[in-house]
Amino acid sequence: MQQVRFEELLRYGFAGAIGLIALVLGFSGFAKIATAMPAIAQASVLVGAAFALGTLVYAIHRAFFYPLIYRLVLGLLVICRVYCFDKRLLLLLSPMPLEVELDFLRWKRTKEEDYAQPRLTEWGAQVHFLYCSSWTVFLVLWFGTHIGLAPTISEPTLWRVAWFIVGAAFISNCRLAYYDSRLACRDRPNLEKSRATKEG
Repeated sequence: MQQVRFEELLRYGFAGAIGLIALVLGFSGFAKIATAMPAIAQASVLVGAAFALGTLVYAIHRAFFYPLIYRLVLGLLVICRVYCFDKRLLLLLSPMPLEVELDFLRWKRTKEEDYAQPRLTEWGAQVHFLYCSSWTVFLVLWFGTHIGLAPTISEPTLWRVAWFIVGAAFISNCRLAYYDSRLACRDRPNLEKSRATKEG
Protein backbone atom coordinates (compact mmCIF):
# COMPACT_ATOMS: atom_id res chain seq x y z
CA MET A 1 0.00 0.00 0.00
CA GLN A 2 1.36 3.39 -1.01
CA GLN A 3 2.21 5.62 1.91
CA VAL A 4 0.23 8.81 2.31
CA ARG A 5 2.53 11.80 2.02
CA PHE A 6 2.43 14.72 4.43
CA GLU A 7 1.21 17.04 1.66
CA GLU A 8 -1.71 14.70 1.00
CA LEU A 9 -2.58 14.58 4.69
CA LEU A 10 -2.71 18.38 4.71
CA ARG A 11 -4.86 18.57 1.59
CA TYR A 12 -7.30 15.76 2.40
CA GLY A 13 -7.27 14.33 5.92
CA PHE A 14 -6.56 17.36 8.09
CA ALA A 15 -8.97 19.65 6.23
CA GLY A 16 -11.72 17.05 6.58
CA ALA A 17 -10.94 16.58 10.27
CA ILE A 18 -11.26 20.33 10.85
CA GLY A 19 -14.67 20.19 9.18
CA LEU A 20 -15.80 17.45 11.56
CA ILE A 21 -14.49 19.41 14.55
CA ALA A 22 -16.44 22.45 13.33
CA LEU A 23 -19.56 20.31 13.06
CA VAL A 24 -19.16 19.14 16.66
CA LEU A 25 -18.42 22.65 17.96
CA GLY A 26 -21.07 24.39 15.90
CA PHE A 27 -24.07 22.16 16.54
CA SER A 28 -25.33 20.45 19.65
CA GLY A 29 -26.24 16.80 19.57
CA PHE A 30 -23.82 15.75 16.82
CA ALA A 31 -21.19 14.59 19.31
CA LYS A 32 -23.75 12.28 20.95
CA ILE A 33 -24.50 10.66 17.59
CA ALA A 34 -20.79 10.11 16.90
CA THR A 35 -20.15 8.57 20.33
CA ALA A 36 -23.11 6.21 20.20
CA MET A 37 -21.05 3.53 18.41
CA PRO A 38 -18.13 1.44 19.83
CA ALA A 39 -14.74 3.13 20.21
CA ILE A 40 -13.04 1.18 17.40
CA ALA A 41 -15.90 1.93 15.03
CA GLN A 42 -15.81 5.58 16.07
CA ALA A 43 -12.15 5.90 15.08
CA SER A 44 -12.63 4.10 11.76
CA VAL A 45 -15.72 6.05 10.82
CA LEU A 46 -14.26 9.41 11.82
CA VAL A 47 -10.97 8.84 9.96
CA GLY A 48 -12.85 7.63 6.89
CA ALA A 49 -15.30 10.52 7.06
CA ALA A 50 -12.46 13.03 7.46
CA PHE A 51 -10.62 11.73 4.38
CA ALA A 52 -13.81 11.43 2.34
CA LEU A 53 -14.92 14.94 3.25
CA GLY A 54 -11.44 16.38 2.76
CA THR A 55 -11.00 14.66 -0.62
CA LEU A 56 -14.39 15.85 -1.85
CA VAL A 57 -13.76 19.43 -0.79
CA TYR A 58 -10.23 19.40 -2.28
CA ALA A 59 -11.54 18.11 -5.63
CA ILE A 60 -14.21 20.83 -5.73
CA HIS A 61 -11.64 23.43 -4.64
CA ARG A 62 -9.26 22.50 -7.48
CA ALA A 63 -12.05 22.29 -10.06
CA PHE A 64 -13.98 25.47 -9.29
CA PHE A 65 -12.54 27.79 -6.66
CA TYR A 66 -8.78 27.63 -7.09
CA PRO A 67 -8.70 28.40 -10.85
CA LEU A 68 -10.54 31.65 -10.11
CA ILE A 69 -8.34 32.46 -7.11
CA TYR A 70 -5.17 31.70 -9.08
CA ARG A 71 -6.30 34.02 -11.89
CA LEU A 72 -6.72 36.77 -9.30
CA VAL A 73 -3.24 36.05 -7.89
CA LEU A 74 -1.70 36.12 -11.38
CA GLY A 75 -3.56 39.37 -12.03
CA LEU A 76 -1.90 40.92 -8.98
CA LEU A 77 1.51 39.76 -10.26
CA VAL A 78 0.72 41.34 -13.64
CA ILE A 79 -0.19 44.62 -11.91
CA CYS A 80 3.15 44.44 -10.06
CA ARG A 81 4.83 43.88 -13.45
CA VAL A 82 6.17 40.49 -12.56
CA TYR A 83 4.52 39.02 -15.68
CA CYS A 84 3.23 40.52 -18.93
CA PHE A 85 -0.47 41.23 -19.25
CA ASP A 86 -2.37 38.73 -21.39
CA LYS A 87 -6.02 39.42 -22.20
CA ARG A 88 -6.68 35.68 -21.93
CA LEU A 89 -6.26 36.17 -18.19
CA LEU A 90 -9.89 37.35 -18.29
CA LEU A 91 -11.13 34.06 -19.79
CA LEU A 92 -11.99 32.21 -16.60
CA LEU A 93 -13.00 28.84 -18.03
CA SER A 94 -9.87 27.95 -20.00
CA PRO A 95 -6.21 27.82 -18.92
CA MET A 96 -4.19 30.76 -20.20
CA PRO A 97 -0.72 30.21 -21.75
CA LEU A 98 1.07 31.80 -18.79
CA GLU A 99 -0.75 29.51 -16.36
CA VAL A 100 0.15 26.42 -18.41
CA GLU A 101 3.77 27.54 -18.78
CA LEU A 102 4.12 28.07 -15.03
CA ASP A 103 2.68 24.62 -14.32
CA PHE A 104 5.06 22.94 -16.75
CA LEU A 105 8.05 24.81 -15.30
CA ARG A 106 7.00 23.83 -11.77
CA TRP A 107 6.62 20.16 -12.73
CA LYS A 108 9.99 20.28 -14.52
CA ARG A 109 11.69 21.62 -11.39
CA THR A 110 10.11 18.80 -9.39
CA LYS A 111 11.56 16.17 -11.73
CA GLU A 112 14.97 17.84 -11.69
CA GLU A 113 14.99 18.05 -7.89
CA ASP A 114 15.46 21.81 -7.87
CA TYR A 115 16.83 23.00 -4.53
CA ALA A 116 13.84 25.26 -3.80
CA GLN A 117 10.97 23.24 -5.26
CA PRO A 118 10.41 20.86 -2.30
CA ARG A 119 9.96 23.85 0.00
CA LEU A 120 7.56 25.52 -2.41
CA THR A 121 5.63 22.24 -2.74
CA GLU A 122 5.22 22.04 1.03
CA TRP A 123 4.21 25.69 1.12
CA GLY A 124 1.64 25.02 -1.61
CA ALA A 125 0.21 22.14 0.42
CA GLN A 126 -0.21 24.50 3.36
CA VAL A 127 -2.01 27.03 1.16
CA HIS A 128 -4.44 24.40 -0.13
CA PHE A 129 -4.90 23.14 3.43
CA LEU A 130 -5.98 26.60 4.54
CA TYR A 131 -8.37 27.00 1.62
CA CYS A 132 -9.86 23.52 2.00
CA SER A 133 -10.19 23.90 5.77
CA SER A 134 -12.21 27.06 5.34
CA TRP A 135 -14.39 25.55 2.57
CA THR A 136 -14.99 22.50 4.76
CA VAL A 137 -16.05 24.64 7.71
CA PHE A 138 -18.39 26.63 5.46
CA LEU A 139 -19.83 23.38 4.08
CA VAL A 140 -20.53 21.73 7.44
CA LEU A 141 -21.99 24.92 8.90
CA TRP A 142 -24.29 25.27 5.91
CA PHE A 143 -25.15 21.56 6.05
CA GLY A 144 -25.84 21.63 9.79
CA THR A 145 -28.12 24.63 9.43
CA HIS A 146 -30.11 23.11 6.56
CA ILE A 147 -30.71 19.72 8.20
CA GLY A 148 -32.07 21.36 11.32
CA LEU A 149 -29.26 20.84 13.84
CA ALA A 150 -29.42 23.22 16.80
CA PRO A 151 -26.52 25.70 16.58
CA THR A 152 -24.32 26.34 19.61
CA ILE A 153 -22.92 29.68 20.75
CA SER A 154 -19.75 28.81 18.81
CA GLU A 155 -21.47 28.68 15.43
CA PRO A 156 -21.23 32.44 14.56
CA THR A 157 -17.58 32.48 15.63
CA LEU A 158 -16.83 29.55 13.33
CA TRP A 159 -18.14 31.52 10.35
CA ARG A 160 -15.81 34.41 11.19
CA VAL A 161 -12.86 32.07 11.75
CA ALA A 162 -13.47 30.45 8.36
CA TRP A 163 -13.40 33.83 6.61
CA PHE A 164 -10.20 34.72 8.46
CA ILE A 165 -8.63 31.47 7.21
CA VAL A 166 -9.64 32.35 3.63
CA GLY A 167 -7.84 35.68 4.01
CA ALA A 168 -4.74 34.04 5.44
CA ALA A 169 -4.76 31.49 2.60
CA PHE A 170 -4.99 34.21 -0.05
CA ILE A 171 -2.12 36.23 1.42
CA SER A 172 0.03 33.13 1.65
CA ASN A 173 -0.99 32.20 -1.90
CA CYS A 174 0.18 35.59 -3.20
CA ARG A 175 3.53 35.27 -1.44
CA LEU A 176 3.99 31.73 -2.74
CA ALA A 177 3.16 32.80 -6.30
CA TYR A 178 5.76 35.57 -6.10
CA TYR A 179 8.47 33.16 -4.93
CA ASP A 180 7.43 30.74 -7.65
CA SER A 181 7.66 33.57 -10.20
CA ARG A 182 11.30 34.17 -9.27
CA LEU A 183 12.14 30.59 -10.19
CA ALA A 184 9.96 30.69 -13.32
CA CYS A 185 11.62 33.87 -14.58
CA ARG A 186 15.02 32.36 -13.82
CA ASP A 187 14.20 29.43 -16.10
CA ARG A 188 12.28 31.45 -18.69
CA PRO A 189 13.46 35.10 -18.61
CA ASN A 190 11.00 36.02 -21.38
CA LEU A 191 8.15 35.60 -18.88
CA GLU A 192 9.30 38.75 -17.09
CA LYS A 193 8.82 41.90 -19.13
CA SER A 194 7.86 45.35 -17.97
CA ARG A 195 4.87 47.06 -19.47
CA ALA A 196 7.18 49.65 -21.02
CA THR A 197 9.16 46.94 -22.80
CA LYS A 198 5.99 45.34 -24.13
CA GLU A 199 4.52 48.64 -25.31
CA GLY A 200 7.83 49.60 -26.90
